[in-house]
Amino acid sequence: MTTLTQIEPAQDDIREEFRASVRGVLRDTAPVHGPRAVWSAESVDADAFRQAADLGWLGLLVTERWGGAGAGMQEVVVVAEELGAHLAVVPFLSSAVLTCTALAIGGDAAMGARWLPGLASGQLRGAVALTGPAGRTDPELLDVRAREEGGQTVLDGKAGFVLDGADADLVLVAARRTGRPGADLYAVPRGTPGVEAAPQLCVDRTRRLCTLVLNDVRLDASARLPYTSEAWPVLADRAAVALAADAVGAARRALDMAVEYAKQREQFGRPIGSFQAIKHKLADMYLLVRGASLAVEAAAAALDEGRGARRLVSLAGAYAGDAAAKVTGDAIQVHGGIGYTWEHDCHRLFKRATFDEVYLGDPSAHRERVAGLLLDGQGPSTVFHQ
Repeated sequence: MTTLTQIEPAQDDIREEFRASVRGVLRDTAPVHGPRAVWSAESVDADAFRQAADLGWLGLLVTERWGGAGAGMQEVVVVAEELGAHLAVVPFLSSAVLTCTALAIGGDAAMGARWLPGLASGQLRGAVALTGPAGRTDPELLDVRAREEGGQTVLDGKAGFVLDGADADLVLVAARRTGRPGADLYAVPRGTPGVEAAPQLCVDRTRRLCTLVLNDVRLDASARLPYTSEAWPVLADRAAVALAADAVGAARRALDMAVEYAKQREQFGRPIGSFQAIKHKLADMYLLVRGASLAVEAAAAALDEGRGARRLVSLAGAYAGDAAAKVTGDAIQVHGGIGYTWEHDCHRLFKRATFDEVYLGDPSAHRERVAGLLLDGQGPSTVFHQ
């Protein structure tokens, strides 16, 4: 089985071997067809999480100094896509991507030593509270406020739509400081007095959201991540690419299911896949999945190589979000009545793609970013190739 330390960014064959390994593990530990919650969030796939920890997936973005693999976003995309395809309930985005990125870039050596080894090994779980009660990431819309009092930092307010926050050992909370622009991140360990987590119902039952209520939460001054301003854009870009990859995985699985169903389901004495309308729909779905996959791969490579990442990240976020929503919706159409039932796997894939499409920035936000680049004098060739 492939280990993460064997992967070099230029070795596509090894990365594909890694993909096959991830797919095999999830097929055994997080099967798509199985018991699932209908009216509440699903439980974490314990076996899949344990394997993710043992095989180094949780430490992909953590340097070897802190027990990680020292890999990059191209490897993250492989794992995220397979998690989406298997509807796996694993705190990968929240802990391995968001929390590890914030600590690695925004924290100092003391923070890294305290938290990153545990996060990389799976002994600890992390979460990041980036949004206010309305779910927006704009700093001016954050509800949590930070003030200095008696040598401590005091947090008050609410953070909404916190992914995996209720079970996290560490939550990095975005808060505004009085008289300062932007926002800072503060490390809030589990059990800190004054913190309450209220579950939030989500359209995607494989996602576990909560609202964090902070009331006179007192932290040491060292709890503030000293380099938040440097971490913030990297955090947003990595989150967008990981979400897009997860959406591509859900769309790919939905396409596979639709193709298989079209071969087996018969109407008027012949498989429905023989009808032109279904053929064309499946072909269009394939084009969307393939295009989204290529966009995500390009964005991940750009992030790893530091070339034109802003442009490609937003192109991937805009295209993959729309494509996954369209493909998973069309898969329901191909399945007909059974596809509309609440418990059907197509329905679950559609919900997963819907969450990925809007969480932390929907396609319209990514399009606005690309438009800004165009209007700033960076023409189409610059946007696509730099």
